Amino acid sequence: MQSEVPYFTKEIVANFRTMQDREYIRRTVTGEYEPVNFPPNSSFRFWVNKELKTYEKHWHASTEIIVPIENRMTVHVKQQEYILNPGEIFVIPDGELHDLDCTEPGVRLVFLFNLSVLQPINGFPYLNSTFSQPVLIRPTDAIYDKEMELLYRMFEDYYNQSSLRELMIFSKMINFHVEYHENHPLMSSSVPKQYEKSVMDRLNMVFFYINQHYTEDIPLEKAAEIAGFSKYHFARIFREFSGQTFFDYLCLQRIKAAERLLQVPDKAITDIAYQAGFGSICAFNRAFKKKNGCTPSEYRTKCTEE
Repeated sequence: MQSEVPYFTKEIVANFRTMQDREYIRRTVTGEYEPVNFPPNSSFRFWVNKELKTYEKHWHASTEIIVPIENRMTVHVKQQEYILNPGEIFVIPDGELHDLDCTEPGVRLVFLFNLSVLQPINGFPYLNSTFSQPVLIRPTDAIYDKEMELLYRMFEDYYNQSSLRELMIFSKMINFHVEYHENHPLMSSSVPKQYEKSVMDRLNMVFFYINQHYTEDIPLEKAAEIAGFSKYHFARIFREFSGQTFFDYLCLQRIKAAERLLQVPDKAITDIAYQAGFGSICAFNRAFKKKNGCTPSEYRTKCTEE
């Protein structure tokens, strides 16, 4: 039975499914790593999924959004189980190990985005940090209608032959981030409203500095100085606004840089560790395995295997 999901009526979903190009929704998973098969000259892939199967533990370097349309489905991210009801919006950050249980009949929308192209935009790393952990948006949330409308418009744009399609979708994806950050109650902070913009502007300077200098030693004191806060006030504010500690965020940027470098076949892993900003190969291996569930060598093998 078709559930009432805003914008995505049964007819619209069926129409999207007839238009999708199945060549680019075929999956290739090596071990636990899935290289996402994007259409040519594109940084995203959307489709309507009706397959009855379980997608075993896997991860990819793309942000994934899932919206069940008909019937429930179960998702595990790390050790956490999420049972998704029709119409709920679930965001899985890039690089997170997860599995999907689609063994019951149903229809789901799947969105995959390579958001790395947006990282140089001033402020986006800060916005994206709010999605560093899985996010579930329910129909009862105040932001739900706006976020669902944006997803629907993105689906429309995806099948649009406009030469501006990429920009149209990415502009809506940025808006998706802004809406969540600006309006979700979990994003509220102890900072008075009249000072929030000032705090966010200061934090944006830190995110921009990290993106430019993550290969260097960046002590907490340095980041706090850039933001114009005391060390202890900065540590609290950074976590309150981004949902993670300063060092966790810095480590994540270094690991993402290492993931890119590991796809260069002849580059030594020790060199990659130092080029990505890690102080030792042991620290690199430990942090990398904690995030990806595999060593840098295993990651490289999975990325290069046919």
